[in-house]
Formats: sequence, C-alpha cells, structure tokens
Amino acid sequence: MSKHTPGPWRASELGVLSDKLTSYGNWYVCSLIDPDNEEHKANARLIAAAPELLDVAREAAEWLDLLKQNYPDMAGLVRACRQARDLIARIEGTP
Repeated sequence: MSKHTPGPWRASELGVLSDKLTSYGNWYVCSLIDPDNEEHKANARLIAAAPELLDVAREAAEWLDLLKQNYPDMAGLVRACRQARDLIARIEGTP
C-alpha cells in the first residue's frame, strides 16, 4: 500500500488540506499555484477526492472479481476488473 497522507482531504482556497492535524495545524497535501485560476481549483477538488476514489476503486475491483468468478465469459467485466486493478496499482505506486 502507498504511504500517502491519510484522508479525508478537502479542497480549500489555498490548496488541499488533510484533516490529519499536526502540531502546526492541518497538513497541506498540495497548494494551489494560482488560487484565482479555475483549472487549479478544479484540480484541487479532484486531488481532494483521491483517497475516496481509491477506496471506491478497491471496493469496485473486489466486487468485479466476485462477478468474474461467477461469469468468466463476460469480456467487458474482465476488462473492467483489469482496468480497476491497474488503476489501483498506479495510485498505490505498485507494479
């Protein structure tokens, strides 16, 4: 498993904060280069959702594995399962 800052994360005006408190307050996961740039704000919202997206991808992959065992001839299901597992590996930084 990757060693990322534990979630939940939330987008703020200056970047993405972890709700994990340190002795200095909340921990910034990343900061915005330009807080007035709409694309940067959208990126911050996407980054803030990353821990939850990973959890959802893991759960979906588990369900897809179960379905694949019961319906091995479903090519689309097999492809979706492989894609979910590949995405999880990329997120976690594992081969």
